[in-house]
Amino acid sequence: MYQLNQDAPHYEMIGDKGQQQPYDETYLQTIANIKLKFSGETKQIQQQFNDDGIISSKDWKGYDWIMLCIAYCLAKNNQIDKWENADEKGIEISIDTLFQNKLAFWTAFISEQMFQSQQNKDYWKTEDFAKWVKSSAHNGALALKQRWEETLQFHKKSYKALSAFLTELAEIAAKNMPKENNVSGSLKPEPQPVSKDISGSLKTILEKCKIPAETVKLSSTGVRYDIYEVKFYGVTELDKKTDDIAAYLGISENSVIAGGQVIGKPLTQYLKILRPENEWRNFGITEFQAALKQYQDRYELPVCIGLDETGNPVFKDFYTAPHAIIGGTTGSGKSVAVKAILQSLLQLTPQNQLQVIILDPKKVDYQQIAGQYPHIDLITENNKMLEKIEQLAEEMDERYSILEDKKISKISDIKVSQRPFSFVVVIIDEVADLLITNPKIAEPLTRLSQKARAVGIHLLLSTQRPEVKILGEKTGAVLRSNLLTKIAFKVDKVANSVIILDEEGAEKLIGKGDHIVKWGDGSKLFLHGYNI
Repeated sequence: MYQLNQDAPHYEMIGDKGQQQPYDETYLQTIANIKLKFSGETKQIQQQFNDDGIISSKDWKGYDWIMLCIAYCLAKNNQIDKWENADEKGIEISIDTLFQNKLAFWTAFISEQMFQSQQNKDYWKTEDFAKWVKSSAHNGALALKQRWEETLQFHKKSYKALSAFLTELAEIAAKNMPKENNVSGSLKPEPQPVSKDISGSLKTILEKCKIPAETVKLSSTGVRYDIYEVKFYGVTELDKKTDDIAAYLGISENSVIAGGQVIGKPLTQYLKILRPENEWRNFGITEFQAALKQYQDRYELPVCIGLDETGNPVFKDFYTAPHAIIGGTTGSGKSVAVKAILQSLLQLTPQNQLQVIILDPKKVDYQQIAGQYPHIDLITENNKMLEKIEQLAEEMDERYSILEDKKISKISDIKVSQRPFSFVVVIIDEVADLLITNPKIAEPLTRLSQKARAVGIHLLLSTQRPEVKILGEKTGAVLRSNLLTKIAFKVDKVANSVIILDEEGAEKLIGKGDHIVKWGDGSKLFLHGYNI
């Protein structure tokens, strides 16, 4: 996550006598010699984990256990204002023994966490560093114990709980694994691929397409596309010529996109040319987690909806959606995008301000994540889905009564600390199939789409069957009309694109995570998905 940089001022601390001590070998040795006595509860939990078969005292040294606690705390529970105070009744370990051959890295990493947690603090002492290490170990142990007990309660059978718990730890480790080329919480950008500039060829091709250009120049190299700026002699409908341009270039017609007007440059438009797949920049789970750490806005319900052509994450407030439909064929990236939105909500919204309800008839996609978060209500039985949506429609009416009593029109008019209820986000996987197999659900679901936004209930509906006979007629059409945010991945035909986006275009996407977003506020974006 952080790389040692001995010249960086934020890796300096204030010594015990008040003088500034640079991050060097002398100071490292000072840190290494400090002996810490960890809490008695940390030791008790270690014994419990040994008895339950999670760790083995034969294989796990004391410092291994303490490091697990520290790492878990910093990954999952690093809100220092909520930490419990640690006693000193447990094992005693020197910092040198604790951090082994990673002393420099962990000193820098924990120092950075300290500085970020209390940026207004004028100075730090070495003893503050020691307290931070002990506190993070203590609170990490408490968090591990709580998570283990929640997993046991959810899975009932101990062997299933153990498997789920260890899998979760492995995933957390993978997400937070330090990388030597990482300098900060945001990832170091990948090297930009060197593209062949075909400006001259494009200028000739545009003349053959009878839309001659005054100038053509390579503007930038994006995640998957080379982006050109084309200045025309007059107003030009470039989007109607992209298939012809692709034909002259000898590439797929879906590989050329008219990217819109270049702001501030009259008669100039973007033209995007897709590179070969082996030249794409890849963004996976590590980059996604780094993107969430970059989030700085103050949205009610922050969600990461993808990344733009420059590789920057794009965040939106799902509160402004206020309901969304996501459509795309199998393998287009739709399901991955839903999970990215869900992970955004869970990691960026305080637990006491959010409830998530997931209707998953496939019964496989959300089991693991539901076991990790107690505020997820996962429903996989078809006969219970109608009951849940009807209950939610009744709750909507009750919430309106509360707002009327308070003479308030919508939930956002109330201060967060005074809100009488939390936000609810309802995720329905394969809504088209649900409407077919459970047609009675259409009426309460439509009611929610029409009225629930004001009282903090929001819908995220997903389908790989955006068909006219299901979502384009009668009740389905009314429901769809209230889903103001539309996210389209690749679809098979124009009609399906129109059902999702109210326009053509999604049928021309190349798939593999590319998607078009029309947000509730009217903005339209072309994005790529994180491969998580």
